[in-house]
Amino acid sequence: MNMPTERSDGGSRQGHHMREAHVAEAREIVRDKLPASEILAQMAEECAELAKAALKLRRVLTGDNPTTVSYGMATENVLEECGDVLCCAQVFLRQDEAYQVRDICSSKTIRWAERLQERDGENETE
Repeated sequence: MNMPTERSDGGSRQGHHMREAHVAEAREIVRDKLPASEILAQMAEECAELAKAALKLRRVLTGDNPTTVSYGMATENVLEECGDVLCCAQVFLRQDEAYQVRDICSSKTIRWAERLQERDGENETE
């Protein structure tokens, strides 16, 4: 008998794999039912909402332009909108494109850190 392996988040690997299969199936349904143009439109809408949420959180963090939104609510909004954007991207991208996006993200993160180190006069080999 296959016993599920406990995960640190309280779930099981077996349950995680079942959920991932269900999510993959759901992505295929969305791809089959909507043209790419509609998926892109949804992604653009979600990107705009993420931009707005990020700017609101910035206002909370700086305090320069006060808002009635709390730090917790602003953070939750950013997380929610990030999830929406990622959802659209995962539906839109083929598997090979998703790997390409991950590679691009990795390269850009490394370059970003290098630029900050250069700005601060740090040697990246330290």
